[in-house]
Amino acid sequence: IAAFERTLVVDSTPFDRYMAGDLQAMGAAAVRGLALFRGKAECINCHDGPNFTDESFHNIGHGRRNDPGRGGIINEPTLHGAFKTPGLRNVVLNAPYMHDGSIGTLEEVLHFYNRGGDQAENRSSLIRPLGLDAGEIEDLLAFLGALTQPLSIERPRIPE
Repeated sequence: IAAFERTLVVDSTPFDRYMAGDLQAMGAAAVRGLALFRGKAECINCHDGPNFTDESFHNIGHGRRNDPGRGGIINEPTLHGAFKTPGLRNVVLNAPYMHDGSIGTLEEVLHFYNRGGDQAENRSSLIRPLGLDAGEIEDLLAFLGALTQPLSIERPRIPE
C-alpha cells in the first residue's frame, strides 16, 4: 500500500499554481480562506508543510472518551485521545472525516473546530473556539477546495 500511495502526487492544485505566481488560479473566496487558514483560524499550527500536516499527533477534543488514540500505542498519558494530523491535499475528496469517520462533511469539520472541539479532557492547547462567522467558514471551504487535484487511478491488469 505504501508503494502505491507514493505514486499519488498532488502538486498542481489551484493553490500550487497560485503560489507559483498565477494569481488567477484561486478565486477571491479561496484567497480569503488562505489568509484565514494562516491567521485567525490557526489551521497552519497543525496543517503546515507541503502536504499540510505536521506529521504529529494531537487530541482535538473529538471521539469517544475511551478511545486511547496514540496514547494506547506508546502508553503515554499525554497522548490519550491523540490522532495523527492528516494531510489536507484532496481533502474534499476524502469524506467522511476524523479518525473514526464520524463527521460527514468538511463544513461540519470546520464547525467542530470553530467551537473548539467537543471534549476538554486532555485536549491540545492548540484547539480552542475560533469565532469564525458563516462567511469565513465558506472562505475556508473555498481554500480547502483549492487544494484539490483529482487523480485518475487505473487498476493494474492481472496477467491471465
